[in-house]
Amino acid sequence: MVDGTILDSQMVLVTLHPDGRVDAPPQWSVVSGLSTLLSDPTHPLWDQTLPEGYQMFLVSETLPLTLEQADTEYMVQADVDLGDGVQMISDGVLLHVMAQGATSLGLTTSLPAPKP
Repeated sequence: MVDGTILDSQMVLVTLHPDGRVDAPPQWSVVSGLSTLLSDPTHPLWDQTLPEGYQMFLVSETLPLTLEQADTEYMVQADVDLGDGVQMISDGVLLHVMAQGATSLGLTTSLPAPKP
């Protein structure tokens, strides 16, 4: 299992590098938590040379103001039987999502107004 931390405004690309052949495209799922998965071949980080299912973006949930951290557990599974049977192997990611603090106070001004 891989353990990682990102901000609630981020996503991370995870790539598989199996040490042998797999029988079908790996299947990704969210085991627990509110973060999501995104397959986006148009993203600049996406490696178009990899087989289907060998990469996936793990997308953080947006945390409410009352929460500083939330975890999501992901699983990826693949059949490695290389025949008619099924022999599944799996691996996982525990993603810690941290609330992002402000980077700006967003100061603005109005148009000038007459004094009272």
